[in-house]
Amino acid sequence: MAARSVLPKFYAEDVHPEGWRVFSAFGKRYVVTANPRIMVEPFVKNFLGADKVLGTEIEVTRSGRATGFVREPGVLVGELKRKAVERELGGEMLPHVGVGDRETDRDFMSICKAVALSREREKDAANIKKLLEEGDLVICPEGTTCREPFLLRFSALFAELTDRIVPVAINTKQSMFYGTSARGWKLFDPYFVFMNPRPTYEITFLNQLPRELTCAGGKSPIEVANYIQRVLGGALGFECTNFTRKDKYAMLAGTDGVVPNKKKG
Repeated sequence: MAARSVLPKFYAEDVHPEGWRVFSAFGKRYVVTANPRIMVEPFVKNFLGADKVLGTEIEVTRSGRATGFVREPGVLVGELKRKAVERELGGEMLPHVGVGDRETDRDFMSICKAVALSREREKDAANIKKLLEEGDLVICPEGTTCREPFLLRFSALFAELTDRIVPVAINTKQSMFYGTSARGWKLFDPYFVFMNPRPTYEITFLNQLPRELTCAGGKSPIEVANYIQRVLGGALGFECTNFTRKDKYAMLAGTDGVVPNKKKG
């Protein structure tokens, strides 16, 4: 009764408009949570229209009362979230997009198709090639963001793997706070993005590259990447540079932009 009549009010207050926009855009929607399923399910199904909830299971007596004890496999966090999704989908189908808000969600999100590049050339090339075989793919070849109207140098890896290329110019405008930090803690970036009253995203789809401007037409991958950089720079009104992601972080923070893993001794 509490899950149906009381909790929805509190859950509804925490639904972010952007999160709802992404969630509602898909046909089949699952919610994976560390919270007890019996607490979350009424709100998620009745108010958000989710198809199913995968959450921590609580032991229930024969009379239908929750005991408060957690059933196997335990609280659904980290690896257990990933296993729950794989078990539910039978390992034959992967989610297209995974949305999470904490570091323990990375394990679950790693099996989704919206894939973060590892910056290891062979590994990234294999992942991109596999995804291209399944269908269309969006790649961000710049490698990082820039606060000023400049474009950093593009990675040419995408040009080596496909000749069907459609450039897309994306310009983010933030009125008060920057959502990217170089010296500070990266975990605060999304908070600063959400603190902007009206962030806007301008997306411009350009014409597909003709065959003669791709590797299939005799161009080198670097020539293709540089050409696309110039086209997008012209569409955005930005200046093209030769600076790489490492150059950016070396100038701003004196690092290479890679956060080392902290090993526990």
